[in-house]
Amino acid sequence: MTDKINIDKEIPIPVFPKKRGGKPPVYPFNEMEVGDSFRVPDDKEDSVRVAARRINRKTQKEFRALYTEDEIRIWRVK
Repeated sequence: MTDKINIDKEIPIPVFPKKRGGKPPVYPFNEMEVGDSFRVPDDKEDSVRVAARRINRKTQKEFRALYTEDEIRIWRVK
């Protein structure tokens, strides 16, 4: 005996909210306004520069880094 599978029509596909994967942001780029800045220790130079470059490419915002003897300060300039 074979069970027949019924075909249903006009059943909408459920919509699920999009989930953002990954870790929460380390640096507060999205919270900053033009003129704001934050400092990071010198040992985080590579990490913050990569993050700033990524934000610059993905958004209309622009960030600049200035180095001192023992820290890096990141400014939002646009």
